[in-house]
Amino acid sequence: MNNQVTDLKLLDEADYFEWLENMIKLLNNRQLENIDYDNLIAELEALGRS
Repeated sequence: MNNQVTDLKLLDEADYFEWLENMIKLLNNRQLENIDYDNLIAELEALGRS
């Protein structure tokens, strides 16, 4: 796992909105190798349950 993905996983816990903005930016730029997939999937599942 590269350092950027590790940093993003920690950011999810520290600053949710900054993490979310980063995920959106990465998706828009098609930088899929840097996506925090585990937390993104968890957030999407939670959204689907609400």
